[in-house]
Amino acid sequence: MPRGLFGKLVVVLLALLSVTSIFYVALTVATTRLHIQEVTQNLHRSLAADLTKKTRLMDGEKIDRAALKKIFDMLMVVNPAIEVYLLDAGGKLLAYSAPPDKIKRQRVSLEPIQAFLADDRNLLIRGDDPRDSNERKIFSVAPIRQSGRLSGYLYIVLGGEIYDSVADMFETSWIMRLSVGLAVASLLLVAVAGILSFNWLTRRLRRLTGLVRAFKQKDAHEPSISGRTPPDRSMDEIDELALTFEEMEQRINQQIGDLEQADSLRRELITNISHDLRTPLAALQGALETLQIKDRSLSNDDKRRYLDLAHKHSQRLGRLITDLFDLATLESHDHQLRIEPFSLAELVQDVAQKLQPTAEQKGLRLGVDIPLNTSLVSGDIGLIERVLTNLTDNAIKYTAPGGNIEMRIVRGPEGITACVADTGQGIAAEDLPRVFDRSYRAAKDRGDGGESSGLGLAIAQRIVQLHGGRLDVESLPGVGTTFSFSLSAVPG
Repeated sequence: MPRGLFGKLVVVLLALLSVTSIFYVALTVATTRLHIQEVTQNLHRSLAADLTKKTRLMDGEKIDRAALKKIFDMLMVVNPAIEVYLLDAGGKLLAYSAPPDKIKRQRVSLEPIQAFLADDRNLLIRGDDPRDSNERKIFSVAPIRQSGRLSGYLYIVLGGEIYDSVADMFETSWIMRLSVGLAVASLLLVAVAGILSFNWLTRRLRRLTGLVRAFKQKDAHEPSISGRTPPDRSMDEIDELALTFEEMEQRINQQIGDLEQADSLRRELITNISHDLRTPLAALQGALETLQIKDRSLSNDDKRRYLDLAHKHSQRLGRLITDLFDLATLESHDHQLRIEPFSLAELVQDVAQKLQPTAEQKGLRLGVDIPLNTSLVSGDIGLIERVLTNLTDNAIKYTAPGGNIEMRIVRGPEGITACVADTGQGIAAEDLPRVFDRSYRAAKDRGDGGESSGLGLAIAQRIVQLHGGRLDVESLPGVGTTFSFSLSAVPG
């Protein structure tokens, strides 16, 4: 059995044609034989009756041998295949034209004879063949009556032994041989046409198989191997399969690219986090080792200074670990938001009051700009507070003393927008596209003094994304930076 689809289709086609050919040849031969018998019987249906009308075959119970021999001789000249039998009223053979050694039965069933005599629809009826104990043949029969009394039957077997086999039919029928030859030629033509059609229909499948095999063997960084198939309303299943494969290939290539990019970002993040963890951990360890080793030689002021340093770096280490945990929690797929209506204006006031001492300590002015009668918004109030806190704390860290920070609420067509603007040093244009990447720290160039974990903006962005929005940023170096996001307003 061939392994390819085309070879299997050809084998199945040839098998179906062979079975169909055998069936139809057998059906044709059988129906042809029946048709020939029916036509022959209908043509000679009145033969026996005509002979009994013209010739008296019996006188009482005595058979007129001379008349009977005359009939035998005449029919043998007209058609040597015809066999004549004289039967009594019970169907017993009284005389016959066949050689005595050929007779296999001495009595003929009367049921077919009676059906023949009663038939007015010219149906095919076959009766017993005296030359065969099991065979039945077409016949013509007529009753022999004397003085109104049934004396016997003139029973004529039509065709005799001809057409007893298929070989005889082919030998005697030129039309049969021609018909079978034409049928075989037609089947061969259908087979050739079917093979060519299958070859044409499977060409796209073979091409698609080659593309799949090549895609399996190609390197992930090699370009796409399939050409873009434009969608068409007249596409069949194979075209749709090819188009689906192309889309699947592009999606896989894109996913591979995304995975490689994610892997690169992961390595970069691990490097940055390892550096961020190592710095406060090394400082903490150094301060504690100094206290342990020089405990007796240090003054109380030096001991307090080293303890303050250890405490400071432990706090920084705690914030970094907390931010990493929070970011991992927010990025998990099963994180659920606690959505409820709340006043964004009141939340902004609360965050401003909470961070006001920190801003004043650094010499900054922290103000708010909130319009009256601000609508309620829908969201997770705890997470939105985290966003506002991160953005404002970020502005405080990167704004020089004497600068201004303003928290604003603006009504827009898409809902209520919260903005945090500062007059800090701003963000360089090349840093803006990656300012929200958790593995990227623009702070390295903004002078945060290593106080930040570098994950505040990534956490804020993820929270806004979970609310179905996005965190936008606008910045000019030396002028300042503005972060903003929108929440859906509660109707009513």
